[in-house]
Amino acid sequence: MTTVKQRTSLSAYALIFSYLFLTATAFYVQKWDAWGSQKLISWDISGYYLYLPGFFYSNLGDLPQRQYIIDTYHPCSGDDIYAYKCPTGKYIIKYSSGMAILYVPGFVVGHIWAKIGHYPVDGFSYPYQFSMAMYSLLISFIGLWLIRKVLLRHFKDKAVTIVLLSLCLATNYLNYAAIGNMFSHNYLFTIYAAIIYFTESWYANPGYGKSCVLGLLCGLATLTRPTEVISVMVPVFWGLGSLAHLKERLLLILDKYRMILTFLLCAILVGSVQLIYWKLYSGHWIYWSYGQEEGFNFLKVPVWNVLFSYKKGWFAYTPWMILSLIGFIPLFLYNRKLFIGTFLFSFVALYITFSWKEWTYGGSFSQRAVVQYYALLLFPLTALISWALKKWYTTLPTILFLAFCIWINLIMTYQANKSGTMESDNMTKAYYWKIFGQLTVDKDAKKLIECEEEVPISLVPKLTLLTNKNFETDSSMSEDNYDVIGGARVFSLTKNKEFIPETRIDINGKAGSWLRGNFELYLGQSEDDYNHQPLLYAWLTGDSGEIKKNNYHLQRVIAFQRWDTLSIDIFIPEGSKGKYLKFGIYNPRGDVKLYVRNLNVQEVVAKQ
Repeated sequence: MTTVKQRTSLSAYALIFSYLFLTATAFYVQKWDAWGSQKLISWDISGYYLYLPGFFYSNLGDLPQRQYIIDTYHPCSGDDIYAYKCPTGKYIIKYSSGMAILYVPGFVVGHIWAKIGHYPVDGFSYPYQFSMAMYSLLISFIGLWLIRKVLLRHFKDKAVTIVLLSLCLATNYLNYAAIGNMFSHNYLFTIYAAIIYFTESWYANPGYGKSCVLGLLCGLATLTRPTEVISVMVPVFWGLGSLAHLKERLLLILDKYRMILTFLLCAILVGSVQLIYWKLYSGHWIYWSYGQEEGFNFLKVPVWNVLFSYKKGWFAYTPWMILSLIGFIPLFLYNRKLFIGTFLFSFVALYITFSWKEWTYGGSFSQRAVVQYYALLLFPLTALISWALKKWYTTLPTILFLAFCIWINLIMTYQANKSGTMESDNMTKAYYWKIFGQLTVDKDAKKLIECEEEVPISLVPKLTLLTNKNFETDSSMSEDNYDVIGGARVFSLTKNKEFIPETRIDINGKAGSWLRGNFELYLGQSEDDYNHQPLLYAWLTGDSGEIKKNNYHLQRVIAFQRWDTLSIDIFIPEGSKGKYLKFGIYNPRGDVKLYVRNLNVQEVVAKQ
C-alpha cells in the first residue's frame, strides 16, 4: 500500500506543478490585457466566439454589432471577423458552433462581471477576456487530470510523471493550454482525454449513462471541428489487440445495440445544432463556409513541410513529439491492445490534418492543429519512456533530450508570445537559426524573414566601399524630388516618385563576392496594407531581366520617425549570368513619408 501511495504522489506532484506552471505562464503573458488582434479573443477565436454575443445580445443572422466589434476591439486585421453574407443576405459564421457552446460558462461569468462592474456588455470587454482565459485554463486542468488517470491504468507512475511534465514544458501544448487557450485544440485535448476515460469505463462496465456521455463528447468534438468526427474511432477501436478481440467486440456491440443506438442518438443530436443553424440562415442543411480557397488536398499531402520545414514544421518547433511516433514501436511490442486503436486513430487524424491546403494553420506556434491528438499520442510516448527508463544508457540520453526540448520550447514560446521575435507564420531557415536559443536579437535580424542572405559575421569587418551616393549634394534630379529635413536636403519618395534613383553595380569580375547596400532612411509612419509597405531591394539582373531578387519590407526592422540605417546583402554566385546589380527602394503609392539621405555599396570576397 505504501508503494502505491508513493507512485501516485509522484505524478500527482507533477500534475500540481503543471497547474501552477500553466497558471504562471498565463499571467506572465496576459493575453486578456493586450490590444487589438493580440488579445485573447481575436483572429480565429473571435470567429468561434462570435455566436455568443450574436445570440445573446443581438440577432445571429444579421449581426448588427459586427461593425461595432471590429471598430472598437479590432480582433482581426482590417474589416473582418469571420462572418460573411450568404446568398440569403444573412451572415454565416465561418466556424462551426461547438466552441461557442463550450465557451458558455466562461461567457456567463464575464457577462455578470461586466454588468456588476459597469463594463461594456458586448462580449469583448475586459471581464469577458479575463473570464474566458481563466475558464479555458480550467479546461486544460481537467484535461491533464483525466489523461493522468488514464495513463496510470497502463503505465508506471514514474513514466507518467515524466510524460506529464514533458507535455507542459517541452511541447506546444504549453502555448495552447496557458496562452492561446481559447483555441479549439485545448478544449479538444480535454474532450479526447474524456472520450478515452469513458471508453475504458464503458468496456469495463457498459451502461446507458456512459453511452450517452460518449455520444455527447463525440458529437461535441465534431461540432467543434467537423473533421473530429473521427473521434468515434476511439470507442470503436480502443482496446483491440487481435482478430479474436475484434470478434468479441462485434458480439459485444450486437449484445449492447440499444446502448450503441443511445450513443449515436446523442452524437447526432449535438451535431444537428450546426445543421439547424445553416438551414435557418443559409437555407441549406449543409453549407460550406470556408470559401473557395480553403479545403483539403488528400492526394498531395505536404508531409515533409508539416513535419520538418522551418516555416512551420511540427518537429522543427516541437522536437520532443518525435518520440511519440517512435513510441509506437514499444507500444506495438509490449501493449498490442493500446497500439491498434491509438495507431489507427493517429494515422487518420494526422493524414487529415496534414491534408489541409493551408497546412500552416495561420499565425500559430508550431503545428497547433495536432495538439488535441496529444491525448492519444501520449500513449506511445509513455511506452517509449517506460522502455527507456529500464536501462541507464537509454535513460540518460532521454533525459538530456528532454532537457534540451524544455529549454528550446520555453525560449520559442517566449519568442512567439512575449518578445515578438518569432513571426510564427513567416519563418525561414536563415531567421530560424538567427534567433535559435536567443531571448533577444538585433532589430534588423527580421529582414531574414524575407531575404535569407546575409554577409557572414566573420566577413563584415572586411567589407570595403565600392560607391557612395549622398542625396544632400546630388544635383542630378529635379528639385521636386527633394525635401529639407532638419536643415539637410534629402530625397523624398512620393506618389509621383515611388523609386529612388537606382545604384547599379557592374558585377564583371565579382563572382564569389558579397555586396551590401546601406541606406540612411527616415520613415514617418507605418502602412497597414502589407502590399503597399515600402520595400528595400537588391536585384541581380541579366539580359532577360532579374535573375535573383533580394528584398524586404522596411517596417519589419526600421525605427519610425527618426533617421535609421538599414542594409541588404546579396551574394554573386560563380557562373552567374547576371550583368549588374540594382540597389534601390520602392514606396508603393507613396502614401507614407519616406526620405533617403545616403546610399552606399560595400563588397567583400567570400573566400579569402
